Amino acid sequence: MFDKWKQLDFLHQDTSVLFFDSVRINESWQKSKQLGIKPDQDRPRICLSKQKTLVRIKQNKILLEIAAPLLQESYASLLDKNVLFLLCDKEGYVLELTCSPEVLKMCAELGIRRGTSFSCESAGTNAICLAMQELKTVVVRGEQHYCDFLKSWYCVAVPIYSSYHGIMGFLDISAHIETDLIKMIPLVEMLAKIISREVDRETHVAADKERLKYLELSGREKVVLEYLVAGYSYEAVARKLRISKNTVKTIVRRAYQKLEVKCLQECKEKYSRFLVRYSDE
Repeated sequence: MFDKWKQLDFLHQDTSVLFFDSVRINESWQKSKQLGIKPDQDRPRICLSKQKTLVRIKQNKILLEIAAPLLQESYASLLDKNVLFLLCDKEGYVLELTCSPEVLKMCAELGIRRGTSFSCESAGTNAICLAMQELKTVVVRGEQHYCDFLKSWYCVAVPIYSSYHGIMGFLDISAHIETDLIKMIPLVEMLAKIISREVDRETHVAADKERLKYLELSGREKVVLEYLVAGYSYEAVARKLRISKNTVKTIVRRAYQKLEVKCLQECKEKYSRFLVRYSDE
């Protein structure tokens, strides 16, 4: 099964771009086989429900808001429209597809849509799962894919890294012609860097806004929220501070208005790094 890879032994000299040789492709194929992936399967095995996909999209809101328009603009500038941009989250689930209507239709027939997983457990050897493994730019030739339904695509996948969030996701560009794809490696790496830079900038701005809102809280409001974030109940906070439960509720309601949040969970998500005084009690 792996004899044909003997003619494809090569590693790219640029250490920032990884072309897999036959030995490492063989290892990845063996892993795919052990995971129960079938070479003749006609689509990825794992695809989230619409509800779970929407949760993923919400969790990656900043990444999507920055990347989606940038990918649309980049795609529009390409002469060859038979390419596909895939934006995935850090676990390899597709968040966005940017391509022509014809390519989008073909993807749908292959079960590739928002919520589709390109992990090795789902799609066997592919550029996205290898980029997840190596955390660097990976190039995969068509015939190096484990599953037949991917073998007509030549793919480059690049990690998207944020100074604040670490690995946020992966950007993949796929084409049917290998030579055209090689020329696009600088483009996809540049796009990943721009996305990373803009995510960091937006995160920094948002963090500054959140800090300013937190500083608007009174001392009593901070203390009450700190206890609640640490897991104390309203009753326990009331006993600690020797005030009534209704007073605690009033303080919390006023604090939520200042922070522009609707519930404790949202407060934790946005402000937990400030509200840590009683977390170890």
